[in-house]
Amino acid sequence: SEDKNGDLWVGTISGLAKYSKQTGQFKKIAFAISEHKEIFDWRVRHIHIGPQNDVWVATQDHGLVRFSINGKPLNHYRRNFNDPKSLSQDRINAVFEDKFGNVWVATSHEGLNLLSKETGQVKKVFRKNSADSTSIPSDRVLSFHQDKVGRLWFGTAEGLSQYSYADSLFTNYSTFNGLPNDVISAIEEDVHGRLWVSTNKGISCVDVNNLSKPVFWNFDKHDGLPMNEFSNNASFTLNSGNILFGALNSFVSFNPLDIKSDTIVPWVYVYEARISEHNRQTEGEDDEIIINLLKSDSLSFAYSQNNLSFYVTVIHPRAPHKNSYKYILEGFDSKWGAPNISQQQFVRYTNLKPGDYTFRVIAQNSDGFWNEEGDSFFFTIEKPFWNKWWFYGVITLIFVGVAYALSQVREAALVKSKEHLEEMVSERTQELLLQSEQLKQANEEIRSSSEALTEQNELLKLKHEEITQKNNELEHQKNSLANLAWELQDKNEEITAQRNEIERQKQEITDSILYAQRIQQAVLPTQEQIKELFPEFFIFNRPKSIVSGDFYWATRIGKYRVVAVVDCTGHGVPGGFMSMLGVLMLNEVISLRGYVDPAKALNHLRQSIISVLHQKGEFNDASDGMDLSLCVIDDERKVITYSGANSSMIVFEPNAAPDEKLTILRSDRMPIAYHPLMKSFSNKMVPFGTDTVLFLHSDGIVDQFGGPNNKKFQHQRLLNFIADNSDLPLETQGIVLEQIFSKWKGKAFQVDDVLVMGIKL
Repeated sequence: SEDKNGDLWVGTISGLAKYSKQTGQFKKIAFAISEHKEIFDWRVRHIHIGPQNDVWVATQDHGLVRFSINGKPLNHYRRNFNDPKSLSQDRINAVFEDKFGNVWVATSHEGLNLLSKETGQVKKVFRKNSADSTSIPSDRVLSFHQDKVGRLWFGTAEGLSQYSYADSLFTNYSTFNGLPNDVISAIEEDVHGRLWVSTNKGISCVDVNNLSKPVFWNFDKHDGLPMNEFSNNASFTLNSGNILFGALNSFVSFNPLDIKSDTIVPWVYVYEARISEHNRQTEGEDDEIIINLLKSDSLSFAYSQNNLSFYVTVIHPRAPHKNSYKYILEGFDSKWGAPNISQQQFVRYTNLKPGDYTFRVIAQNSDGFWNEEGDSFFFTIEKPFWNKWWFYGVITLIFVGVAYALSQVREAALVKSKEHLEEMVSERTQELLLQSEQLKQANEEIRSSSEALTEQNELLKLKHEEITQKNNELEHQKNSLANLAWELQDKNEEITAQRNEIERQKQEITDSILYAQRIQQAVLPTQEQIKELFPEFFIFNRPKSIVSGDFYWATRIGKYRVVAVVDCTGHGVPGGFMSMLGVLMLNEVISLRGYVDPAKALNHLRQSIISVLHQKGEFNDASDGMDLSLCVIDDERKVITYSGANSSMIVFEPNAAPDEKLTILRSDRMPIAYHPLMKSFSNKMVPFGTDTVLFLHSDGIVDQFGGPNNKKFQHQRLLNFIADNSDLPLETQGIVLEQIFSKWKGKAFQVDDVLVMGIKL
């Protein structure tokens, strides 16, 4: 930052300096703790020159310091657990004094502090409240900016936020609103009042003229950026209007007025349809029919061809991965679906009902300009033959024909009976005359039978009415079951969509973990770097998950070669985070500070872990830490100095007596973390010869269950391996050890990350 005198204030990992443009020289500014009168080198994370030329300096672990413009310390603000009005955390990401005299202090993960410059007390701490959408979106604030109209903006780890002075509420914006990523590293403003923010997925231009509906314009590597990830507070606006954003090893500069929108809309086509139809000859398999739609605007499909996939292509030459499209199936969908990225080339519909449908699709380019005309395809799914009018007509004709045939047969039978009766009457007329009394009696019987038949006919009519009513009820039930079947089909489609979303999220998580693995492997020493230190070596490293909590580290400090094998708490992603923290701390303690005394290095590492993880020995403290073997080889004195935290080291001397070849250097029974026994770590020193071999390992190999009785591998089995294979080259020993371990583990579950490192001095 530049003060009113034109001098530059520079923050480094070792303190604060002031650069004079007139003399071209740096002057170191001392951080003084008033009660002890001692001077320390502190890591500076951010510098801000306030409106009254107060110099505000944010440090990594020692709070906030205010200097005068001549370099005199004025105030030191720290976290005091006995004072609720003190800062909420000593690790400060950034500091900002607005035009109203408010001092805003951004902590690493304990919220945003509003500090009173007059009293030195915190007026209020703003923290994330997941149940309140108007709270600050994250407890980790990274950057600040006050725009030309006085609005205050915060960049956080979970989005962009605008603070309202009137009601102390926050308006928050995230990837849901259009940002490419929620980590806002830095904020700048152009002459039109648009905000330019750097993220972990490129740069976004935010038009905030309408706060209720801002417009986002996103850029990444495909738009010409050399990188997608940027550093915190690494930004500047030049007098020329050019905006600069800094990354790890470079920066990008551009004039926002030179960036224009692409108004050319993309072309979009529905070029293919695929029909999945059940194959009855091959049970459980479907036949797929592919239809080219570029030459057809409408088609008809059979009722069984109701599982369709429409393939869409969006054509636009600039940033094609950002092209997107929306679609609707008229006759099925009630509204347009959300925009899809153009890489997802097909839309699938299953179990469509018979009827007429129109599939429509429109597309937009990377700058949000839509092709509203789009493309469409009309199709019909035919009804099954038993639901068509001609089928009902055929059934009716068959019923009428059967009824007519039955009536004709009955009429012919009646005629034949009548003729037979006439013959009988003629033959028996005489007998009837003689037997008139009998006929009268028979007549009475017939009359009685006729009355009985009449009653039976009435009963049959009642039964017929009951049967008709039952038939109507069954028809109603059949219609209800049909409606239920359609509803079940709709639910099945909804469940299928949810399952696809879960699979997509699972793939995103897996991709993120693989990316974390590449980052972890990048910070570890390469095979070439280790070979420069040790002529022969092997590394057997088998993580339990994709990323590992075990890691190895090696470097040279003058005449000393330094090597370490570390076992961090946990495995997988948590272990990976701890391993990254361990690598950074080893680099700081040994490479930067030059510690070559292993015990002192472990003591300093333990204090750093306790400070970073805020461990105080309380019940709810984080129990994370590291077990570590650290070895320093003095090539001039031919002496090995070793110190360990819950991790031993094996020394193999091939030229010694048989019972003296293997030596185990035991470690102190304390971790690199808070522990009830907090004594200093101790050193062990042993001489070494030309062919001396060191074996450093984590506890993953000795704790692995396996073998014929499912027991642990144990330390003795590792010693036996070293003795039995000492004649082999070290690289071959590593291959043999991996084969022995795999055979021992068999199909058993791997209980922990495994790391064994063998080096010849």
